Amino acid sequence: MAVDFAIHRPGREGDERNHHAHVLTTTRQVSRDASGALVFGDKAQPEQSDAQLRKQGIEKGAVLVEEVRALWETQANAALEAAGEAARIDRRSLKARGIDRTPTVHLGPSVTALERRGRRTEGGNLNRAIEQDNERKAALTAQIIDLQAERKQRQREKAAVIAERNLYLTAREPYRLDGLRKHAAEELAGGEARVRRGIVKDTLEYAQKTKEIREVEARISEEERDLSYAENWRDECEATIAEWSAGVGFFARLRPPPEIREKKEQAEQARTNIRRSSGILSGLRATLELAKKLFKEWFLAEVNSPKLDDRWRYRSLALDGIKRECDDKLAEERAARAKARQMEDLRLHREAEAIRKERLEQEAQRQKSQVVERKQKVEPPPPSSGTSDPGDDFEDDWDDSPSFGM
Repeated sequence: MAVDFAIHRPGREGDERNHHAHVLTTTRQVSRDASGALVFGDKAQPEQSDAQLRKQGIEKGAVLVEEVRALWETQANAALEAAGEAARIDRRSLKARGIDRTPTVHLGPSVTALERRGRRTEGGNLNRAIEQDNERKAALTAQIIDLQAERKQRQREKAAVIAERNLYLTAREPYRLDGLRKHAAEELAGGEARVRRGIVKDTLEYAQKTKEIREVEARISEEERDLSYAENWRDECEATIAEWSAGVGFFARLRPPPEIREKKEQAEQARTNIRRSSGILSGLRATLELAKKLFKEWFLAEVNSPKLDDRWRYRSLALDGIKRECDDKLAEERAARAKARQMEDLRLHREAEAIRKERLEQEAQRQKSQVVERKQKVEPPPPSSGTSDPGDDFEDDWDDSPSFGM
């Protein structure tokens, strides 16, 4: 096929962005004969019907057109990228791209010319209405996108705050509520710098580095104890030797007894231990000094790292939430203790009332018994029916036995 093209600038009354090109192709295939002259042959593939294309085993025309459009998209975007432009073209329709925008209608050259001269046309009015509707849709879509982005951001921040909360609580699991609340309040009161330091202190790397420093410090303490023991041992041995030497003569000192020779050997061993411990201590102290220096540099770099710019805010929100949770739980505990005290006071009051009532009843019973006893002492007892009359209290001197003859 023969191809011709012409690049056009925008018209004086048109859209200044309308740089475009017209591409013209022949409808028939072009070849050269033996003499080199151009000869038109059969119809080119784009001009053939789908039936003709199928006979040749070629996809139908719509597929060919799509391939041409895809090729144009690739080449155009490559040219835009090479020119340093951010814009890109997309061969797909608005619907295929998921864009809810109504396409404008094609006006044609005559209607476009009228519109450029300021004449209002039916097609132009329709396109303007479509553009206004599309602007409204775009504004609503932008709002929806903003709301969705804001919601996602809130969700991310919420997840980040929860993560900071869990990290903080895990690092302070042994804390009591009042201690946890106090620590959170102090960290918040210290501002951004204190919060950043707290984040770094909760990291595994911080724990590992401080553990290494503590191990060196522990070794130094151990070596210092060994050194002190060796020095005391040396001093004791030397004192024993000096005391013996002061009590003997010159020749006796040349031939010390076994126990003194043993003390000298022990003193020499102690001095060897002192030299060893002193050398180890010197190295450990240098190591500790370097470790602390490097740790301080690392800690300051971590505290001021940009990666904490967001985390310290999330940590602050988490601390504020933890403080409020502690306040609520502490208030609940205080209320529970107050209620328990109230119930205990009520129980004690009831017990005291019961004891007082019991004592009153006992006192009333005692008083009643006293009244009865007094009455019994004042009033004589009533006479009983089986008691004899005092006038009858005489001795019967007659004989109650029957007489003979009666």
